[in-house]
Formats: sequence, structure tokens, C-alpha cells
Amino acid sequence: MNLTYRDIRENKEINQYITMGNEILGVLGYTDHSQKHAVIVAERAAELLEVLGYSKREIELCKIAGFMHDIGNCVNRSDHAHSGAIMAMQILRSLGMDAEDISVVISAIGNHDEETCSILDYFEIFTERMLMCRRASEMLGMHFKFTVNERKVL
Repeated sequence: MNLTYRDIRENKEINQYITMGNEILGVLGYTDHSQKHAVIVAERAAELLEVLGYSKREIELCKIAGFMHDIGNCVNRSDHAHSGAIMAMQILRSLGMDAEDISVVISAIGNHDEETCSILDYFEIFTERMLMCRRASEMLGMHFKFTVNERKVL
């Protein structure tokens, strides 16, 4: 079955997990991880794949993964990417998605995680991430630019 991004956005179970995860993170002092965040992630990722010439189905799977990427926060922030990937596999299987598509979605969800760290450690992780983004951009034939307050950083 070809589930769509719209099917996933309208799914009550998925939305409940996103809502609960956002509530838990709010108590812990994190920024918004609501449906609004999920939609932004899904749609920005899809825009990137469109520019890069990916197929409509790949873009649809990207949007599904983007929308579902933080469902694991309802379990725990620590290791939420892995929890979310397992949850997504079970949900998508129950909705009739085929294994090939499920594997794409859960791989994206399971690999989006970052380690929780102190503020000092953040800068080290941030630098690694920016370099990773630059290398990924180059691999895709793109140029990575990073701007802060209208000033080019990278």
C-alpha cells in the first residue's frame, strides 16, 4: 500500500505520540517539537529532495519520515531516534506499508539523533555537524553555506 504524507499527518495515533513527546520535552525545557515542527522538517526535507531530482515516491517517504522523526520523544528523549524508528516500523506495518518503503522511513528516523550534552560540548558537536553538512552537500553536488545574522560563517 502506498501510504501518503497526508495519511500520516492525519493519523490520530502518530499525532498523539508527537503531542505527548512535545509535552514531555516542554517540561524538560526543550523548544517546540509539536506537529508544527514535524511539518517544517517534513516539508523542508522534501524541498531539498525536489531540488536534487529525487522521485516523487522518495520525496513522499522523506516527508513521512520527517513528520514522524520525533515520535520516540514520547518514550524518552534519550535515544528517541531508535525508539521512534521501532515505533514507526510497527505503525507503518499496521497501516499496510510495504517493507521496502518502511525500511527507508525507519532508516531516516533512526539516524537523525544527536547526543544530549552540556553547552560546552555543544560547540564541538556543532562544528562536527557543520563539517558533516558541508561534506554531504559536496557529495550531492551542492555548495553548503552557513549564515548567522547575515554574515557568512561557512
